[in-house]
Amino acid sequence: MNLNETPYALEIEDLSVEFRTRDRTVYAVNGLDLKIRKGETLGLVGETGAGKTTTGLAILNLIQSPPGVVTHGSISVNGSCVLRIAEPEAETPEEAPVPAENAGTVKLQKETPAEKEPEKPAKAMRRKDQKPQIAEAMTEKELQAMRGKTVSMIFQDPMTSLNPVLRVERQISEVIEKHEKLSRSEALDKARQMLELVGIPGERGKEYPHQFSGGMKQRVVIAMSIACSPELILADEPTTALDVTIQAQILKLMNDLKREMGTSILFITHDLGVIHEMADEVAVMYCGQIVEKAPARTIFHDGTYSHPYTEGLMTSIPQLNTPKGEKLDAIPGSVPNPLYLPQGCKFAPRCKYCTQKCQEAEPTLHEVEPGHVVRCFYPEKAVRKEHGE
Repeated sequence: MNLNETPYALEIEDLSVEFRTRDRTVYAVNGLDLKIRKGETLGLVGETGAGKTTTGLAILNLIQSPPGVVTHGSISVNGSCVLRIAEPEAETPEEAPVPAENAGTVKLQKETPAEKEPEKPAKAMRRKDQKPQIAEAMTEKELQAMRGKTVSMIFQDPMTSLNPVLRVERQISEVIEKHEKLSRSEALDKARQMLELVGIPGERGKEYPHQFSGGMKQRVVIAMSIACSPELILADEPTTALDVTIQAQILKLMNDLKREMGTSILFITHDLGVIHEMADEVAVMYCGQIVEKAPARTIFHDGTYSHPYTEGLMTSIPQLNTPKGEKLDAIPGSVPNPLYLPQGCKFAPRCKYCTQKCQEAEPTLHEVEPGHVVRCFYPEKAVRKEHGE
């Protein structure tokens, strides 16, 4: 089958997620579009605070409210709508909110410490009154049926993902009992088999989480997530706590699921080496937005186009052929405070190719070649180098 004709396992359109407090709003995800075809792996990369984990939680409708609110967009899994927010109705000019597609740009430009400080409480109150209207959503029963069976998530922190008072095998077997309608003894047998798959002796299933190391807890969470052969796996830093040998074993296991069962994977990580091995496509996130998305071979080979942030991530990777004494290139500065995002391009303060245009206007995500989109005014490497550092 032609891959382009394969139905999508995941479709996210114009997703925006905010975290609201009494007087502040953090725009964690802003206008995100993402699609994963069945049987494909999409690597989602970016620094801490980019919005990667929030995106994964939103897919399962696990954004804690309050303070989190999905304010715009839609999410579908295998064609079934998980959540769709209705378009806001027009309001009077005095009460009209900033349009959702510009919420993370216009309002944040005005919310700086030096400007509009007295107006912050009024703005916050006005935004709190604007509750998004849900046009379509799964019921809690439908969500519970989906989680663990159709979509499964490998959470980033295994320490808080496991129940400390239940034996490990029981925690895995609960998922199996619920979704596969097996007896308790059959589910426990399968739970031990899943532990064996991730390199843990089955008899250790009778132990409690505190008796496992951090890496072994991570493997237990992975065993739990793949126990029911889900159609879509959301893997949030699944190999962070694993040694190289076990990491290779887990990656092989996930690739086997993908090859044999057509499982789709959203692989969230900081490790570009893992992404190079696993991903068919790569999406790069920065400040809640996709700044570049392309096939993995395009990202990892020196092409004509790229986003400066992607370029910075790639040049900061140590290479075996790096001359002795030569310093690695590093991206200057740090991720901006999400309460006070910069005007214009969010990466401008850290970009060595930044121009006045970048500081004043925000670029859109546009296609530079088939299947390759970049959020930059100067996506062509040769052109932007003319601007210098």
